[in-house]
Amino acid sequence: MIFKKIITALLITFLATSNAIGQDLKGKMLVGGNLNFSGRTYSGPSKNSENFNFSIRPNFGGFISNSVAMGAVVSYFYYNNKSESLLSQSNSHSVRNEFGFAYFLRYYKFFGKKFSILLTVTAGGSRGIEDYSYVTSSNEITSKNIIQTASISFRPGIVYFISPKFGVETSFGNIGANLQRVNDELSSSDSRSTESNYVLDFGLSSLQFGFNYYFGKSKVKKTPEE
Repeated sequence: MIFKKIITALLITFLATSNAIGQDLKGKMLVGGNLNFSGRTYSGPSKNSENFNFSIRPNFGGFISNSVAMGAVVSYFYYNNKSESLLSQSNSHSVRNEFGFAYFLRYYKFFGKKFSILLTVTAGGSRGIEDYSYVTSSNEITSKNIIQTASISFRPGIVYFISPKFGVETSFGNIGANLQRVNDELSSSDSRSTESNYVLDFGLSSLQFGFNYYFGKSKVKKTPEE
């Protein structure tokens, strides 16, 4: 109940502090993106591990109307995980590099001049390479997986315009589907596999923060009174 009151108060504050920033966006361009990274180190009586994740997603697009923007986004993802089992005297190490490209469609629903609900649909694909090794005192297993993914996703979010040209945004939740194909280049046999997934994720891992810079000249025709 208290949380609801806080959210309501914040929304009212956003709307009340909105000033006359023009939102004639048709014909304007946007450039921005988001950056995410995380790391974790664990040390215990039976296991030691450490991992690191990094991703960057720059985007560029333009407005076809005051509320709809279209464009493209490129992405890079890096993952590094090391694990040591003290019980079995084994070590595993996994490193993944992945590049992606996608098209996006963004819909803005303004409340006042500074605050907007944002709905984003993204469709595209990616290709990554994952090197994996598992080592024991008597054996070593290695693989080099080529991972190809096609996906479509829908993300709700919000945007707050700090100025007419700069907006910070956050999205929470992910609804979509993906098709993934994996092939181990080091395997002597046919190791190709295909997997399809449906996604409905509203966990904290779906929370993303980003920014966009809005520039260019609006193509909206103004009346003499404006």
